Amino acid sequence: MTTVLATVTSPIIAQHLQALATLDQSRVPGLRVITSLDGIDPAEVRVLHTYRPPAGVMAALPRLRMISGAGAGVDAIISAPDLPAGVPLVRCVDAQLGTSMAQYVALMVLRHFRMLPHYEQRAREAHWDRLLMPQ
Repeated sequence: MTTVLATVTSPIIAQHLQALATLDQSRVPGLRVITSLDGIDPAEVRVLHTYRPPAGVMAALPRLRMISGAGAGVDAIISAPDLPAGVPLVRCVDAQLGTSMAQYVALMVLRHFRMLPHYEQRAREAHWDRLLMPQ
């Protein structure tokens, strides 16, 4: 049995991973995806799939054989103080990641140029004035 520990920070992603774990059991016998070490012997985990590993998690996995990065980069993984030497690090490529990042950048650019922080602050203060938008 190959056990993959997927560390997540979002309940939505956790639900997705739990569904994936069910599919993996039927499609790939012997593969188990978990999102917590609760009730699991850490020595069973062979793969860590993470974006930002929780402090100390890598040190707690004595038989770790691979780390899979879930984000656009692996900075948070390679800067972790408990990154084990000699364990291969790979980046999981997700076709949707580039699209999501582009959408986020577009959102932040529009947020800045449409002066949303100002309007959010004014709404909290119950002021409904209008500003001239930059040309």
